[in-house]
Amino acid sequence: MAGLWGVVVEQSLVDRGALSPFEALAELPIGAWRLLLVRVDESDLADAVAHLRAGMVPAHEESWYAHFFDDRRLVVVFQDAVFEVTPDARTWEPVVMHGLTRGVPLEQLDFDPCTVADARARFGLAAQAPAGVL
Repeated sequence: MAGLWGVVVEQSLVDRGALSPFEALAELPIGAWRLLLVRVDESDLADAVAHLRAGMVPAHEESWYAHFFDDRRLVVVFQDAVFEVTPDARTWEPVVMHGLTRGVPLEQLDFDPCTVADARARFGLAAQAPAGVL
């Protein structure tokens, strides 16, 4: 399936049903958080992002983000805004500034992973093997 991969922190969701438009690939516990690796077809991205935003913790309560990527673009989704940049950190200034103004610590605005190869490595997926479904 062509499309974008994404990382969603489970704790950023009011309801895990917000993930229904996405194909679940893997999950990874990081301390108290659980990172969910998902994938969405390019043609479904706008609707899937809208569905996800509606299911995220409201921005006035706590700021979270999810991010989606292929090897040429990075889409960062906050409950109150969406940014499209590239995996090159030199393009991230508007996204980082938005996150900082919402109280997200700078060290959490690293959008890691932001390439498919890095996602496979981070979540322990074989380089060419199909990802499993949760």
